[in-house]
Amino acid sequence: MDKPIIFCFPHAGGGAHQYLSWQNMLPQDITWRAVDRAGRYSRTSEQTQDSFEHLVQDLVEQLLPDIHKAPFALFGHSMGGALAFEVTKELEMKGLYPKCLFISSAVSPLDRDKDEIRFFELEDQLFLDHILGGRDEVNRAVLQIFLQDIRDEYKQYHQYSPDRDSVLETPIVALCGEDEPINVTMDNWQNFTRKFHGVFQFPGSHFYWKENLVEVAALISNQMKLKGYYA
Repeated sequence: MDKPIIFCFPHAGGGAHQYLSWQNMLPQDITWRAVDRAGRYSRTSEQTQDSFEHLVQDLVEQLLPDIHKAPFALFGHSMGGALAFEVTKELEMKGLYPKCLFISSAVSPLDRDKDEIRFFELEDQLFLDHILGGRDEVNRAVLQIFLQDIRDEYKQYHQYSPDRDSVLETPIVALCGEDEPINVTMDNWQNFTRKFHGVFQFPGSHFYWKENLVEVAALISNQMKLKGYYA
């Protein structure tokens, strides 16, 4: 059996480069592939997508050349989790089934709130404060360069209106930080799959994995191994 591939979809404003180190934490039997969105970071020469739905279609196209080569799974954090869910729906409609869907710190379709704060409308410094959340102040100048792109992604995610009746065949594993408000609703993802494998919480808040990467990678590899997707 070829090595399984886990495709990773970054958070809003995030890029594949922020997830590359995960490969070093996973067994050599697993290939980790973080995917940038069109127009972002490694794909800056490409046209950006103008809606959440178009983001999904673009990501499906990015995956199609490789998903026939080996068993595959998807991982998405925050907005990336919502994208991973919608990409999985599209793949299932094509008869292509991920072995597992890892959804990290993303609200389920039941918990989407169109009245939430429109962060993308905040003035620059307040928006940067929200994005950074008190972390990585050294990145403020870098983020400033991409601020309009990040605003666009936040707006697309805000406008995303998921189907609350969708139920996947693909198993879902949910992950989140113990200190983030979303932890009380992550189990609602059980309503969107026929095979829910639980919620796993780690110390920390929204970017819990930055301080718990060894443990998060171990969970992912164990879930893949338990299901027989690698030896």
